[in-house]
Amino acid sequence: MNSYKAHIEPLGYSNWPVWSMRMKDILMRDGLWGAIKPIPGEQLCTPDQHKAMGQLMLHVDLNIRKDIESNQELSTVAKVWEHLESRYVRTAGVQKFQLKDEWRSMQQEEGEPIAAYVSRVKMKAAELKAVGASMDEEEMVMTLVRGLSEEYSLLRSMART
Repeated sequence: MNSYKAHIEPLGYSNWPVWSMRMKDILMRDGLWGAIKPIPGEQLCTPDQHKAMGQLMLHVDLNIRKDIESNQELSTVAKVWEHLESRYVRTAGVQKFQLKDEWRSMQQEEGEPIAAYVSRVKMKAAELKAVGASMDEEEMVMTLVRGLSEEYSLLRSMART
């Protein structure tokens, strides 16, 4: 297995789209995705199921973990994934709305370096794309420029023309 340690925010009640994308990447990197979505005709390896379950459980909120562990029907990692997916995909629409609202109100914080602000804008754009929102480069640039501090007022006014 790869020695690179990915850090992702634990699955909470509102971050399924981003969490599931990143968790899938970790499981695929470690060769464990087949335990959740087996390739037809391939036999599952029990150690892989245990490893995949371990990765999932390490990356969920403790209350969600308790819910999983108390549900007798969630006996395999594939069933756990399906359960999480069915439960949290429903909240994606609400999350998309919240992210769009945050997107529209992005502002450079007082004293925030321009590079940090650009990074925040890019991160928010990636989160929006992860929940299925369309985002083109022009919209990202306009949001970036519109949210610049007073220090960049000349640039903001030039962008409007």
